[in-house]
Amino acid sequence: MSSGENNGAAEQWPLLPDWMWDCADCVRLYEGMRHVQAEVAGLTAEDSSVDWDFTDSVLGTQLRLGRHLADAHPELLPPWDPACETCAERQDALARAEGRPDRMPAAVMNAEEHRVRHLFVPSRLLRLL
Repeated sequence: MSSGENNGAAEQWPLLPDWMWDCADCVRLYEGMRHVQAEVAGLTAEDSSVDWDFTDSVLGTQLRLGRHLADAHPELLPPWDPACETCAERQDALARAEGRPDRMPAAVMNAEEHRVRHLFVPSRLLRLL
């Protein structure tokens, strides 16, 4: 995280675009994701020894929402963010996978799932996927 991100913007959950509220699956998956995050935060706040799998719970719900958005609303994916290191990495991976049918599907999936996360997670979490 750069020092410029210490202003709190990196912690803020973005406002969802209006079109996401028009899709019942988007709403269900988003609300499920936020519910899991609240549950995990509550459990770990009460007892730091609580054993939970971040990937299965928090990241898993983000991946499900991201995959739905990429599959159901591909025309609404946000553009690449030139200030985002992960966007640059995903673009490089797509370029390296060009002409490689064994690598292209995974590169496309990873790129889509990252780009769509710009819609619904704070910038501090974008590096996770």
